[in-house]
Amino acid sequence: MVIPFYATSSKADPKGEKEGVNPLKLRGLAQAAFILFCFEMGAQEFEIIKKVKGDYGLVKMWLSFLLHNHYMAKEFHPDVCFIYSVTDKGKEFLDRYRHGQQNSSSDV
Repeated sequence: MVIPFYATSSKADPKGEKEGVNPLKLRGLAQAAFILFCFEMGAQEFEIIKKVKGDYGLVKMWLSFLLHNHYMAKEFHPDVCFIYSVTDKGKEFLDRYRHGQQNSSSDV
């Protein structure tokens, strides 16, 4: 049975402080959904990079995809440089992804 990354605990662990799903074992849009989920849960970019074992390129690639497809928005703030937020379209993407994962994991 496949356990979706967002269901590994009662509280999500986007900062990588607990054992959970290894995001490097996720493939395709699952990695994008993982990164989007982490931002939705309040993680910062550096925390997500840490969660994927320092794979800066992987995070930047999916971040570019998420921004380009308007799943996320990027705002400049002088104190912290950039702040990323999940858009309504991004929340819909996560909902569709969660729904699809629940259906596929219940079939196993």
